Amino acid sequence: MVPFIGGVFDGRFHHKPLDLNQRQIRLVQILRAPAGASTGVRCKIENVSLDDKPVYKALSYTWGEPDPSSNIVIEGRLLSVRQNLYEFLTMAQSQPELSLPTRFWIDQITIDQDNKIERNHQVQQMGDIYSNAEEVVIWLGQAFPGSGGLMTALQSRSSNLKNDRDSRLKPQNHRAALEQVFDNSYWTRLWVCQEMLLAKRLQMYLGSRSLDLDTFDPNVSRRGGLLRTGEAEYADRLSVMLVVRGRSHFGEQGASQRSWHSVLLLTAGCQCSEPRDQVFALLSMLGEVYQVPVNYRRSLREVWMTTVAKIAAGWIVEKSKEQMRIFVGVAWVLWNRLGLIHTTSSTAHGIAADSENDGSSEFLNSLEAVYQETWHRFHRDPRLPAKISREAYRTILYSYIKLVLRRHKRTMARRHRPSLTDSSYIPAVLFPMVSFPMNT
Repeated sequence: MVPFIGGVFDGRFHHKPLDLNQRQIRLVQILRAPAGASTGVRCKIENVSLDDKPVYKALSYTWGEPDPSSNIVIEGRLLSVRQNLYEFLTMAQSQPELSLPTRFWIDQITIDQDNKIERNHQVQQMGDIYSNAEEVVIWLGQAFPGSGGLMTALQSRSSNLKNDRDSRLKPQNHRAALEQVFDNSYWTRLWVCQEMLLAKRLQMYLGSRSLDLDTFDPNVSRRGGLLRTGEAEYADRLSVMLVVRGRSHFGEQGASQRSWHSVLLLTAGCQCSEPRDQVFALLSMLGEVYQVPVNYRRSLREVWMTTVAKIAAGWIVEKSKEQMRIFVGVAWVLWNRLGLIHTTSSTAHGIAADSENDGSSEFLNSLEAVYQETWHRFHRDPRLPAKISREAYRTILYSYIKLVLRRHKRTMARRHRPSLTDSSYIPAVLFPMVSFPMNT
């Protein structure tokens, strides 16, 4: 006999298939909890098309560890979700602005996580999903001692800021709470960057208290050396993102200017559990010319090859020294972010001997393969300068590879721990102001 739990048969929920040839997504509604009742979380779900311009909110949060997990009820069936999401749903069902009839896009619920083809389809649309949402809701978790006072002060600060520029939050009264807010693992998530930058409106929840982030001054957390170094770095990231949002840098008008090197700088140090997301999580922040298919079945090396080939296509036409420097730097940083730096092989072209088994030999071989493929595809392009030969391109390419790898070796020699994804290394490779001499 099927167990009967809280008025629901214990059958597992199965998603109704999406039409993967259309811009379809699923939206979920959180049913309000009856007063005084303890019935768990109940939801409704529906398939919709983005072309129909549905009204909904999108949730930005951390998944957390697989255990513990809890069951929610969707249309009479059970679906297991991780604890952090369950705590949000529990909170939301008692908040009129978050529960029925409000519709949400929440990846853990609205994507069939066991269906990789559907997952590819939905991740490819992630930029559209977050940019079309009427509001992005940031969930930082449950309230904790001191968080209520902090949120009251921040809400007051945000409200007064509109009419009284001289109002000041006194952060020294909330230091412990601020540290705990910015110690939240949320600020380390790679996906957070696009979710925040593409949002029309940002609302941050800590427990049941909320704050409009578009009226929030994140610099209040830095005054007087309030935060420790780690938390201050996350406060800085929030500050940068809000400034970027305020300048509409990631709006529709700037789409064609979004480049890999600027996005890598913005997301330096961010983490994700799925290595391929080091590419896929950034696609919605990039211009159309850099878009690649989302495919979680591809190997890490295949993802790198596809991505770098797309970048190389633009570089080989541009042919400028600055573009060369940026191209090699981006390729090297992506190689490391995808974890390919741990791959080693025999010495190739004399590069690996300088790098002591740091994966640069495989990097060189792979970049050579990208180069060969790109050249064969574009060598007849009329935009290519006739006086620049294939061999000249190859010589310039190797020159910059050597310079990047030597710079990497010197940088790593000065560091206590090897890291190719943090903000202190990436600017040395990617900033246009860095002058790399040509040894051709």
